[in-house]
Amino acid sequence: MLRQLATDRSLHVVLILIALAALGEAGHFLLDQLNADVAHHFFHVLFPLVAFGIFGALVARDVRRHGWPTFSWQLRPPEQRGN
Repeated sequence: MLRQLATDRSLHVVLILIALAALGEAGHFLLDQLNADVAHHFFHVLFPLVAFGIFGALVARDVRRHGWPTFSWQLRPPEQRGN
């Protein structure tokens, strides 16, 4: 049951990302066709900022729900740590 829920959520996120990418590329194509140079360059600044904002929101939501990530591996072997 839990695996199915995770699969459904993953599929939902992937579909949203594909829709956003298609919308962004449509906007990019439209600005090229209109020869709107300033708007075209503004798009190249704005689109990554929006993507970063979406990614940051997803990370913040995950951290809020599950806490900060922990790692099961160590950079140094146990015998080299100063315990």
